[in-house]
Amino acid sequence: VYVTDSSAPVVFKASTDDLSIRRQYDIQGLVSCAFLEVTRDLDCFGSNFSLPRIPRCYEHFDDTSASSLNQLFETQSIAHSSAYSMEYIRPLSKRYTKSLLRQHLTPKTFERAWEVAKTESVLFKVYLGDPKPLHDMDSDTVRDRPAYLDHLSVEGANVDHLAASMGAALAILHWICGIDARGVHFLLGADKSGRLHTW
Repeated sequence: VYVTDSSAPVVFKASTDDLSIRRQYDIQGLVSCAFLEVTRDLDCFGSNFSLPRIPRCYEHFDDTSASSLNQLFETQSIAHSSAYSMEYIRPLSKRYTKSLLRQHLTPKTFERAWEVAKTESVLFKVYLGDPKPLHDMDSDTVRDRPAYLDHLSVEGANVDHLAASMGAALAILHWICGIDARGVHFLLGADKSGRLHTW
């Protein structure tokens, strides 16, 4: 269960599976440190190559019912669970989201998708290996909507740099962190200042 605390841009991930939450927290911390270290090394060599951003991990809670999160998680029916907090990946601005949806959807589908996007956070999942399917313009999905190769090209993204950055990220996960990168997703989201980044 993911809960976004409205008072601060933080996401909490909680579960009654204490071992799984602790393992995920440890892995997230390991990955964050590895990416920070590689980024520092790149800066030392004067490289302008950028890696995807990694949401930072903040705090682990063994038992949410005995913490300041008690009220937050009581309403989620997962009291007495473990949790950890991490950086919130900010969605694209509503204005930019509206523009993208209008450009890449049929008019009828745009209206439906925009109604949902007004109230939901919109992040785009990067799919560099695939062109958009024929039915894509008729899909009103907004949550983790796929951004295919042709979408990115039309928007003027530097696809070569994006592919190199994603490849480097997978190499760091495999060679430095020693973890299986299957199931890793790359998202387009914003930073604190609203600038677009790969996460």
